[in-house]
Amino acid sequence: MPKARCHGDYRNAREVLLARGFSEDELFDVFHVLMASGGFCDCEILYNAAEASRLKSEYWRARAENREPRDPHRENN
Repeated sequence: MPKARCHGDYRNAREVLLARGFSEDELFDVFHVLMASGGFCDCEILYNAAEASRLKSEYWRARAENREPRDPHRENN
């Protein structure tokens, strides 16, 4: 799956959840659970709420190699 840009909202997660059959009413509850786990936008779901993710692995690999981690909110990063 290609990398998606985080826009600081739930744009990508919303699209995936709706495609999986969740209703708009259910999204409200899902996003509030994610917020309680530190996921306030698409990338934070992967950084903070997910147990393991490619984004989280890339972040910590960059830190271990003393490189600046990719900023998912910047388009050309």
